[in-house]
Amino acid sequence: MLLPALREAASRGTAMLLVEQAIASALSVADRGDVLSHGSVATHGDVAYLRQNHAETEARYLSSDTAAAEAPGSAAHAAP
Repeated sequence: MLLPALREAASRGTAMLLVEQAIASALSVADRGDVLSHGSVATHGDVAYLRQNHAETEARYLSSDTAAAEAPGSAAHAAP
């Protein structure tokens, strides 16, 4: 119930930051996203990019390996 209300507010021009662990839920209302791992941006992009690369996005989010942030597809290699 909260997520649709956030999407509605965003569609009216309200900017917001959503911090959510459930990736699918967050992507259902987001326009773009940043995935953090150990306090650093591991990957980022628009919702289409993050959905298309769901397995990679989830692996980076769930990773305990700090080298994941340096791998191809990381923030330095991710879509704008």
